[in-house]
Amino acid sequence: MAALYVHITCNTNHLFEAGQTVEGILEEEEQYADQLKEYMAFADSLSTVCRKYECMQYDFERAEDNLTNKQIQKEQLNLGKAGNTPEQREQKIKQLEEQIKQADSDLRKVGEETQKFIDTALRDIDRFKRQKVKDLREIFTNYAIMQIKQCKKGIAVWTSAKDCLTKM
Repeated sequence: MAALYVHITCNTNHLFEAGQTVEGILEEEEQYADQLKEYMAFADSLSTVCRKYECMQYDFERAEDNLTNKQIQKEQLNLGKAGNTPEQREQKIKQLEEQIKQADSDLRKVGEETQKFIDTALRDIDRFKRQKVKDLREIFTNYAIMQIKQCKKGIAVWTSAKDCLTKM
């Protein structure tokens, strides 16, 4: 009877050890999952950068259209298609010339801002790509090593439990 108690205690200890091994695996896997979630969050950030670029490109195109429209209006006034008196036409041409200067200035400003944003975004994306390969390689290598260690622990626990059971 005492021998049976010893064997049952031995098996219980091995099963408890197996349970602790599983808990350790889960905790380590959670750490790796958290690291991968960080990359998902960064990928979302890159998506936001792309949306911002699209908005800036839209603003640039609007500024470009505004300038083109002002130039067309001026050209039509110069051709005398507006049906105004010469004085009215001259005044409208002067107004349009000022508006064209402003539209041209706006277009350049938006273009410079867009180009600056593109340059910065491309540098950030390039840096992310380089770092991503290194980091993901490290994460998955460490994960594989952890899995191998856990498998070895599991084999040892189950081998010990099997030995206890065969001695019964």
